[in-house]
Amino acid sequence: MTTDCINNEDFTQRLIGALRWKGRMEQDRAAQHEVRIQPMDLNTVEERLTWIRAEEDSARQHEMEDDLYEDVLKAIAEGASNAAELATASLKTKDMDFKRWYD
Repeated sequence: MTTDCINNEDFTQRLIGALRWKGRMEQDRAAQHEVRIQPMDLNTVEERLTWIRAEEDSARQHEMEDDLYEDVLKAIAEGASNAAELATASLKTKDMDFKRWYD
């Protein structure tokens, strides 16, 4: 009889990795929140695009992309005078090569 199981050391390492990832995500969210309270202009969009490109985790990139779209839409709804430019700039994420959940 054969049983498949994860040895304790492997399990521990996986758990430590998951906890580190969770902590990093919380730090990233806090930093992202600070950025999200900045006024939305083309410079902010370009900065956020740079951050998305630099992120190595595709799930996090997707989340950052969603946040960018939401913030651009809010700026447009609040009457941004350059709505088309903001929207066009934010859609540059579609040219980025990262895995999206629906791919």
